[in-house]
Amino acid sequence: MLEQKDLQMIAALLDEKLEDKLTPIREDIRELKADVAVLKTDVAVLKTDVAVLKTDVAVLKTDVNTLKTEVSVLRTDVDRLTANFTVLENTVGSLKRNVCSLNENMISLNNRMSSMEQRMYDLEITAKKTKSQIEQIYVRQEEHITKYDMDMYPLRKNVERNTMRLNAYAKCFQELAAIAAS
Repeated sequence: MLEQKDLQMIAALLDEKLEDKLTPIREDIRELKADVAVLKTDVAVLKTDVAVLKTDVAVLKTDVNTLKTEVSVLRTDVDRLTANFTVLENTVGSLKRNVCSLNENMISLNNRMSSMEQRMYDLEITAKKTKSQIEQIYVRQEEHITKYDMDMYPLRKNVERNTMRLNAYAKCFQELAAIAAS
């Protein structure tokens, strides 16, 4: 039977061996923690990018609502003009007698048409700006996806390598445990 002194020597040797095996594992754990910190930073950056995209989408929604309002106003103007043309067709006889009134109506109609042309021009500019903003959002989104994939590839490889190391260390620990048990 082994004496207390022998058992203590065996325990000291096992502790020393275990410490030799644990040191690389601790280093790997430190590396993993550093990798996780980098991942957290990347996630924070992505969250910021998503917030920017949300802001851009909100601006686009506002632009769309403005466009809807302008279209509604234009529809009202078109409806009003259609009604005016109907009245003009029905009152051609009285308009011949009232040339002066016709001139006033024509001036008013020309002003409305100029206003409608200006609105159409403004609507066209707003539509071009909105299209440009949407294209910029898609470009930014593709850039962020590409950057994310490029940033994640080395980290995935490092995690795979560290996982293989940890599996090897786990096997060593099992062997040590089997040696200690026997």
